[in-house]
Amino acid sequence: MKFAIATSDGYQGVLDAFLGVKWQLEKLFICPNNWMHDNKQVIAKALELGAEIQESPITDRDLSDLSHRDCTVLVIASYQWRIPEWS
Repeated sequence: MKFAIATSDGYQGVLDAFLGVKWQLEKLFICPNNWMHDNKQVIAKALELGAEIQESPITDRDLSDLSHRDCTVLVIASYQWRIPEWS
């Protein structure tokens, strides 16, 4: 199963849980300069897996792009911006 995730290093375990059941990371959404947690570990993992990384707010276009890539799951573990409705 393909998935995208919005997270930070403080929630690395959430990312690892999905990867542990063999889900495929399609895209990582992060908030740069996260005051609570760093992003270095999740970025390194995404790069290792060849997943796309985005440091700007999620838009309707991003959600549409995920759908076109057959990615139907967006996991939110840590994210400070509003996320558009996804249907």
